[in-house]
Amino acid sequence: MRLKNNEIASFMRRAKPPAAAVLIYGPDEGLVRERGAALGKKIVEDLNDAFQVTSLSDTDVKNDPAALANAVGSLSLMGGDRLVRLRPAADGVTKHVEAAIADLAPVEETDVWVIIEGGDLGPRSSLRKLFEKSKTHVALPCYADDARALEDLIRSVVKEHGLSLAPDAMAMLTERLGGDRGLTRQELEKLCLYVGPDEANGEITGEHVVEIVVGSGEARLDALIDAVTSGNMRNADKEFGKALSGGMAPVGVIRMLTNQMKTLHLLAGITASTGNVTEAVRSLRPPVRYPRDKALIRQANCWPRASCERALLALETAETECKTSGLPDDAICGRLILSLTRSAANARR
Repeated sequence: MRLKNNEIASFMRRAKPPAAAVLIYGPDEGLVRERGAALGKKIVEDLNDAFQVTSLSDTDVKNDPAALANAVGSLSLMGGDRLVRLRPAADGVTKHVEAAIADLAPVEETDVWVIIEGGDLGPRSSLRKLFEKSKTHVALPCYADDARALEDLIRSVVKEHGLSLAPDAMAMLTERLGGDRGLTRQELEKLCLYVGPDEANGEITGEHVVEIVVGSGEARLDALIDAVTSGNMRNADKEFGKALSGGMAPVGVIRMLTNQMKTLHLLAGITASTGNVTEAVRSLRPPVRYPRDKALIRQANCWPRASCERALLALETAETECKTSGLPDDAICGRLILSLTRSAANARR
């Protein structure tokens, strides 16, 4: 069965996974890893305990088709519950997974759990279909945090550190974070450690966010976004390569570009009424601070409203292709970046 969004929180709160086999998948790789580890720790205290945990990759299973079934069927040397982790996993191991989990005991009686971490498996994925059609095993999707979930995560991490948030800080954080749960949490932890309880009475301000988060995590995409929306082909290609080598998911890049294009679309509408791009940028709330305001003015001059609308449609199409077409995400995103950058470059001429 496939969990719905409103079912995931209660599933994750259970003392132990209420299914003996769980497939965790989706474009948010950080969230996939986080949920996989969280579920695993409900079964065993130490995920590195070789007596209770067997870790396999899809390569291990392809090289030894019996490896997964043997791991599931093995007796625990120390007694107690056992965990079998398969990560990463893709459609090439579906038949081996199906054979291995077929004889799992009902969850009320089992002492072995199988947790599988997949990537961005599309609706046609055989591995995903295996779990979605099952009446006993669970498919747990992981998509990028929406605005509410992102705000809840920010508040949770800040509260864990005994800190508080100024309103402008929350606005800036939700603007800059959210494409990948792992990177988001990493940036929040760094920010909280920097501020600490003795800095500004333990309150995280917008100035802290600008100083620490800008240029980190997904905010590292500022240079890529500026190159694309300003029509700088050479820098766009270079910054895209840096983003990928730094672990950024192509879908995360697409969503950051989508957010920026929505801002440019808004500015185009304001500019059409006022005739002044600079005044349009200054009218935004929360206010855009230096030096980002200068970059935004430069970008807005390249993107009239009709061009923004075409770009938003292309971005939406690209994200859908990443999830459904089976083509490499980086190739889809790279093609999109080339097209958007060329549009901006043509507008400058």
